[in-house]
Amino acid sequence: MKPKRHIYILLNKPKGYITSVSDDRKRSTVLDLVNVKERIYPVGRLDYDTTGLLFLTNDGEFSQLLTHPGNKVVREYEVKIDKPLEEKDKIKLLTGVLLEGKPGKFIKMSFFNQKDKKNIIISCEEGRNKFVKRMFRKLGYTVLELNRSTFAGMKLDVPKGKYRILSLKEVELIKQNYSN
Repeated sequence: MKPKRHIYILLNKPKGYITSVSDDRKRSTVLDLVNVKERIYPVGRLDYDTTGLLFLTNDGEFSQLLTHPGNKVVREYEVKIDKPLEEKDKIKLLTGVLLEGKPGKFIKMSFFNQKDKKNIIISCEEGRNKFVKRMFRKLGYTVLELNRSTFAGMKLDVPKGKYRILSLKEVELIKQNYSN
């Protein structure tokens, strides 16, 4: 028997697709955007209305490596909120906010433009469900748009709805950076 060939895909997920292999409500899934013969699945999740970088693979170890909280895999998001972010709230987001009794924080924050404090770039090591949206909501902000631009050191480099296969070198670099 031939060993299973692993495949690693970087997808730019558009809005309107669920991050799942199938959907009992017949909504479009991220697999509808990818044309490969291997049986693959998403690495982690992006909400229905969240866009951006999503890995797909058939390698369980790779998936576990990137989703295990202990590995502190960095994700970068472009966030648009409903009102300007106050400095005191920026400090709270960087030092820690309690979500369901567990502390969460962003490791880096910057503004696209210093005059418009509604468009923010954040980095975090958290993969908890709706983490970015819940962090802002806890402080009274609504996230209007959320796009993951970087994950595990890989930058989003394909148009919305498109994908590419990761090179062996890229996969090895990710594994090196996050293996214990």
